[in-house]
Amino acid sequence: MPVIPMTDESLMPFGKYKGKKMGEIPGYYLLWLWDNTNLRDPLRAYIVDNLEVIKTNIRRSQEKKNAGK
Repeated sequence: MPVIPMTDESLMPFGKYKGKKMGEIPGYYLLWLWDNTNLRDPLRAYIVDNLEVIKTNIRRSQEKKNAGK
């Protein structure tokens, strides 16, 4: 049975952000899932496909916090 790919509009299937749109979930949480859980497709594929964007958004967020100090 083919797996339907997740998009930014797809809903998170479990966890702290269950029911939230994937595009609204903080990048740090997605990276935590990536590092600490045994993910299956389509969530694993979503994170892999968006990994650089997730990391860039986290880096920008940290830079904004540091600039305000």
